[in-house]
Amino acid sequence: CSIVLTSCKEKKPEKATVDFNLIPYLLNDSTSEIREIAVNVGAKVSFFDSKRQVMWIPDRKYTPHSWGFVGGAPYTIQQRQLKTGIDDNILGTNIDPLFQTFVEGLESYRFDVPDGKYVLTLCFQENISEDGADIMYNLNTSNEAEDKSPHIREFDISISGKKVVNGLNLQRDYGSLRAIVFDFTVHAKNGEGIKVDFNAKKGKSTLSGIRIKNLH
Repeated sequence: CSIVLTSCKEKKPEKATVDFNLIPYLLNDSTSEIREIAVNVGAKVSFFDSKRQVMWIPDRKYTPHSWGFVGGAPYTIQQRQLKTGIDDNILGTNIDPLFQTFVEGLESYRFDVPDGKYVLTLCFQENISEDGADIMYNLNTSNEAEDKSPHIREFDISISGKKVVNGLNLQRDYGSLRAIVFDFTVHAKNGEGIKVDFNAKKGKSTLSGIRIKNLH
């Protein structure tokens, strides 16, 4: 969407066009037009990627007819005060803030969008080191005591019931603190929207960012 702002200065009108992406409250409303939704997963604040002109909005839990994550919790650290995410430099990207926050243990991510063709982008990084230890010294407040021993994570990813990634182990396949991005072309059908499932085989699933873009 765009609006045109007009001002008069010394009888010479000046115009400026403001482009914005309006996300409706009810995604599955037949009158809704979804251009894109980009979510800064695990974060309570938005992040603007100026190079790609993408606004990554704050995350939230799923509500019917809308969007959000199901299961799991944002990664937090108890320092002098409760802090969301990590501060480490993320390799392979110039948009560190997107990858420094994430949700662990999520079961799925849902967008109840209208039927259509979309590009789905999933963003990951691994905060577990090569020896299986949490890089932040296991200070994650969302972990239970028995989970604080060295561990690894491995999980499958399915989109609308179809497995697209089998046994994703970020540490083994890419290393720690490196930005990993997957793109998929998906079709929302039969009013079911888009559902991304994360089936953990070992440890907890993780996700740092998710984006859907409508392909008209």
